[in-house]
Amino acid sequence: NSFTIRFQSDGASNQAGYTIVWSCPTAAIKHPDISKFAIYPNPASEQLKIIPKENFTGNCSARLYDLNGKLVKSVNTGISQLLSIPVNDCRQGIYLLQIVTHEYIYSQKIVIVH
Repeated sequence: NSFTIRFQSDGASNQAGYTIVWSCPTAAIKHPDISKFAIYPNPASEQLKIIPKENFTGNCSARLYDLNGKLVKSVNTGISQLLSIPVNDCRQGIYLLQIVTHEYIYSQKIVIVH
């Protein structure tokens, strides 16, 4: 991707025109696919369960944030295991769940109801 700025002088100027070309390679971050995990129930009231659908290596953590960005819950475990987050002591509302692996950070909106 690039764009060009070209200045051409008219007959009233003694200066030559100029051309500026600026190139910017496309920079993109691969968006991780949250469907690699089964996350249920949503809405949740007691426990939020996260099960990997693929074989991953390494550890992962699941973090639950409120809409103000405050970390509410955090669980660390091996990626091949079921993650269970107790949410019965969380206030009712909308939260952001982040699943952090050695490759990606997966995010999903979670609703907690009581």
